[in-house]
Amino acid sequence: MRIREGVVRNNNDLPGYKLVGYSQVATPMYQRKVHVLVLRQKSIPVVEEFVLNFYKEGLNLDDIMGVLGLEQQLIDEAVAGLIQRDYINHINRDITESGENYLDNNKVESLEKIEIIIVINAITGDIEKLKSHLMVTRSIKNKGIRALRANIDKPNVTSIDFKAVKKVFNQYKGSGKEGEDENYSGDMLDIAHMEGNTTKYKRIDILIFENTEKDVRVIAFDGFKRLEEYEENLLELDAKGINLLKYNFEDYFREDKVKAIDKIVRKSDENLIEYEKVNELYERYLDSIKGNILIIVPLVSECTVTEAFIDTIEKKLKNDINIKFILCGKDCVDEYQKKAYKRLKQLSDNIKNLQIQHTPFYLNKMIVNLDKKESIISVYEENSISLSSTSTGVVEKFYEAKEDSFDKINNIISEACKVSDLIKVNLFNKESLKEILIEILNLVRDADGYMYSSDDIGWIGVGEVPEANMFIDAPLANDGEKFRTFIDTINKSLIESLEINSKSKGVKDYFWNQFKDRYPELQNILDKIKTYRNKSNHLELTKNNKQKYYDFLNRDLNGCLPDFIENGYQIIQHKILDELKIAIKKSINELK
Repeated sequence: MRIREGVVRNNNDLPGYKLVGYSQVATPMYQRKVHVLVLRQKSIPVVEEFVLNFYKEGLNLDDIMGVLGLEQQLIDEAVAGLIQRDYINHINRDITESGENYLDNNKVESLEKIEIIIVINAITGDIEKLKSHLMVTRSIKNKGIRALRANIDKPNVTSIDFKAVKKVFNQYKGSGKEGEDENYSGDMLDIAHMEGNTTKYKRIDILIFENTEKDVRVIAFDGFKRLEEYEENLLELDAKGINLLKYNFEDYFREDKVKAIDKIVRKSDENLIEYEKVNELYERYLDSIKGNILIIVPLVSECTVTEAFIDTIEKKLKNDINIKFILCGKDCVDEYQKKAYKRLKQLSDNIKNLQIQHTPFYLNKMIVNLDKKESIISVYEENSISLSSTSTGVVEKFYEAKEDSFDKINNIISEACKVSDLIKVNLFNKESLKEILIEILNLVRDADGYMYSSDDIGWIGVGEVPEANMFIDAPLANDGEKFRTFIDTINKSLIESLEINSKSKGVKDYFWNQFKDRYPELQNILDKIKTYRNKSNHLELTKNNKQKYYDFLNRDLNGCLPDFIENGYQIIQHKILDELKIAIKKSINELK
């Protein structure tokens, strides 16, 4: 992990200060195309130069053609070029003053407009030459890296620093052993125009330290290079209301099982592993284990299995080592994390010696040698920070747990993983699924009539249930994609139709108010469908809806994620339709 290497190099840079938090972030870089005016000195074409020199010596054009051994056409073209440059008078064919000046200096000046690409650092304001390692927005999202807001206004042609742009221009020009790049030769005189609105990103790592006097220091670095120019500007960002360290740990620090493991491993400082030894110890564990490995990964923002680590695991699996992953926590914190664990799941579907399990209870990150009963366990330490906007930091510490504490920790893990073993339900096949969908469709039609008689609104309005044929042909939810098709169809036929119908009758928010009051159980199962539909379509859930999703998942799968539970999506599908049928029947009976 790159940031861990940064911690090793910088942890002791500030004596008397304690490391209280760190994170990897993306800083915005404004990429712009700048049109600059450049004064250039050029030589004229070689034939024109020879003709001009010989012409001054008094030779006529026939003599010049004979001396140079060139065809008449080339000589005529050279003379035409000299006349156009005003080096030879087109009437009397005398050499002009401009021609004499050129012969004295062998150079001609011209003002030209050329383009250069610059990058304005939106944190420091520095202007740089375009570099290839900058990231686009999609890349930082795919890697799960949080982007900071800019510390400066977007630049324009009047506000941009001319001297800084000229410095970049000279960098394009070059002055090394290979000499100047002719494309950028000359002296830059002015900035004529600037265009573009592209924002790219530079990945940096931030470490925050604090002493007992509550003095806070920030260290920033890019790989191995410290970025001192960032540090005061990052503190400025914090003063402007920007949180430099934004984590997503959900309920991790409130989890009793995490607290219990923390207490066991922190009992003795002898178990603490120094930062500089962590990578080496991890590699030794992976290399030395020949039998059974357990890897536990909490679903928090500061812990994501990388593609490189998955590649390493894939190689280990080829050596017939048994590896079990336990993903622990309520849900993946972002799409990058979800993508990584889906790849692991796909591997486990094809490789017998890889198992993936999920538990909704948080556990510590750890790698366990099950044969030797020893492990490396992470403890995330939450710290308060004395800054305006950045109030909390998290630091990861590493402990080695030996056989004496192994059994206690293993019992906690076993207890957390029992939930997935308790999920039991009869599943549909294609025939039984179609039967219950037809039954529900008929119940909806009946309920619509009874509701309309009661409240003059009804359920589906005038006509048939929308997309009734698709409703009864909804697929068996064998995987996430088929579940999304199923839940989309149910939502459109039953919930969207209800909302459209009530609005057409002039009743706003009917689903959340009158309908909920009159038919609470039916509204609850329809709300479950709506919530699962939003989640399966990757929509960003509000805090309230996210908690609702967790509550539904607790009832349906004991909180386990359907991707990592055998037949997880089919179990949810069965429970939805079973509850829906019961709720509609109950509503009809109450309306009769």
